[in-house]
Amino acid sequence: MQILTPDSDVTGIRIGMFYTENKDIVGFDYNFVVGKSKGSVYGVSMSAVNLVERTFQGVQMGLVNWNGEGGTAFQFALANLGGGEAAGFRFALLNSGKGMTGAEIGMVNLHENFGGGEFGIANIGKKVRGVQIGIINYAEELHGLQLGLINIALNNSALPVFPLFNMNFN
Repeated sequence: MQILTPDSDVTGIRIGMFYTENKDIVGFDYNFVVGKSKGSVYGVSMSAVNLVERTFQGVQMGLVNWNGEGGTAFQFALANLGGGEAAGFRFALLNSGKGMTGAEIGMVNLHENFGGGEFGIANIGKKVRGVQIGIINYAEELHGLQLGLINIALNNSALPVFPLFNMNFN
């Protein structure tokens, strides 16, 4: 049962069991199964599934964290997903989104644009500025350094594929 309507904002604490939905949330958000925001969330959010349609700023913990327009956060989950630009620190089996600036630790890190440090088994990015450390590192456009077993930087005309390391600082 939810006391406030889904179009209501929450300031303070939101606690739910199975599913809660509100607009903007400022404060502490805990839901045992699904916590959804139709707007933005600012604060701490803990749910099995965190769904934020707009942006998130704060600390987010769950099995799945999804932020539609990105945000600035420390995220911990099995999967951190997003449709916008994100910044901060992410730790998950899968980190994926349109863009990320900061640091990520995951088995698979997958982005269109990334700036910072990625640490994982597979790091895959369209445009990468920074460092990729993993078993397989792939960047269509690398401006930085790759350390791993297989390193692919398609914009490195001299050595697009190279074991142990690859780099391009153009």
